[in-house]
Amino acid sequence: MNDVRERILNAALTLFSANGFSGTTSSALARGAGIAEGTLFRHFRSKHEILLTLLRKVKGELIHSVEKRLESSRCHNGMERVLATVREYYSLASSPLPEFSIIFRDVLSTNPQDSNAEAREAVKDAYAYLISLLEQAIEAGREDGSIRPDVRSHATAAVLLGTVVGSARAIHFDFVTLETVSNEFLKECCVRFLAPYGTTGDVTSADREECGPDGK
Repeated sequence: MNDVRERILNAALTLFSANGFSGTTSSALARGAGIAEGTLFRHFRSKHEILLTLLRKVKGELIHSVEKRLESSRCHNGMERVLATVREYYSLASSPLPEFSIIFRDVLSTNPQDSNAEAREAVKDAYAYLISLLEQAIEAGREDGSIRPDVRSHATAAVLLGTVVGSARAIHFDFVTLETVSNEFLKECCVRFLAPYGTTGDVTSADREECGPDGK
């Protein structure tokens, strides 16, 4: 990506996060990038295309981060894979990253008829990928005994992701604090929700923060 496009995207990330997508004009984007407004539209056809490019970039980084966490973790069973996936996504989504402010406020909080359909699809694709990862982990857990056999894989994966997204969104809007809905608390909820009946919910690494090699 050339330098001018990178400057435009960086300016858009800052301004969309601070002022909202609709509250950011193309002239403000050009000023933020230190270019003329005409130059802006030589690199992007519209403000919507800038938003879409940002979202696709975030989607790629999110998938890479989750896959890297799963690859580096020592997950012994399906339950641990669920916990690692939930932990990594929640750590990112609940942090003060401007990308998620834009997603929660400007993409997911608007009327679908008023928002950019391609932008919503980019976010939807990322969520579908995460649901697929969780579904695979739940299936593995049902087979290895770390998750109850009666758990419905796809529906439960969707509920888990919805819970994580809703919690992260509430933190971004200052409805709750990260201390109230911590990663540890979500982990405990996952274990209680999925663990076989008649057990305490303990699995090989369930008492650690995650199933990584050093628990960090």
